[in-house]
Amino acid sequence: MIKEINIGCASTNTSYGKRLDTTLVELNSKANVSALFTSNKFKSAPVQVCLNHIKTKKKGRKILAINAGNANAATGKKGISDTKKLAKEISNLSGVPISHILPFSTGVVGQLLNLKSLSLAFNECFKNLNKNSWNDFATSIMTTDTKSKIIKLPVKIGSKKYHIVGVAKGVGMIEPNMATTLSYIFTDLKISDSILKKMHKRICDKTFNAVSIDGDQSPSDSSVLVATGTSEIDVKKNITKIEKDIFSVFQKLSEKLVL
Repeated sequence: MIKEINIGCASTNTSYGKRLDTTLVELNSKANVSALFTSNKFKSAPVQVCLNHIKTKKKGRKILAINAGNANAATGKKGISDTKKLAKEISNLSGVPISHILPFSTGVVGQLLNLKSLSLAFNECFKNLNKNSWNDFATSIMTTDTKSKIIKLPVKIGSKKYHIVGVAKGVGMIEPNMATTLSYIFTDLKISDSILKKMHKRICDKTFNAVSIDGDQSPSDSSVLVATGTSEIDVKKNITKIEKDIFSVFQKLSEKLVL
């Protein structure tokens, strides 16, 4: 649906048996990425690494690396070291600079990652790039979710089209004041880095940040908005409609967390 995004999923064969639980999402060199993270003072190791990697705009391909089953939170320096080690392995596999690898983890808190199983799984993810679907992606990030959460929105303006696809996970440890869950929203629109970040913050504040289930805020909460820049739609001319459409995907995903 969205050109120049490749998805590869695999299973570690650990927490969820043979179910998919690891994902790589490869983004094209033109893609702009906005990421928002938990305001919890005790941030997970992947969030800390992501915050460092996302500091400056990245030119070239980028990869989102996600594992479910272990949040790698409350794991100290070893947790950060393990996250960096996996990012380095993915960098070596893909040829993408390590600072362009954005890691995300969700699941049990306080346990160290099983590096061997994750290394093997991410290797399989890399082999599977462009072989897996959005539905596979939505399934692979689930933890205690009873069903996957995915929204697909094709939009037509005149004779031209653009697309928005969003996936999310989350049913517990959800509290206002940050993304409240893991959420990944993608569009093929060409949106500048600065506009994308401002739009993301506005929309997130009105959707995911307004949701609460059990009063706990996870140390792993993350929200990502990606614009690949492959659509020919005039963004400046249609910016009001575009923001409404992206908002609607965020809103529908956030509603799926509580319904």
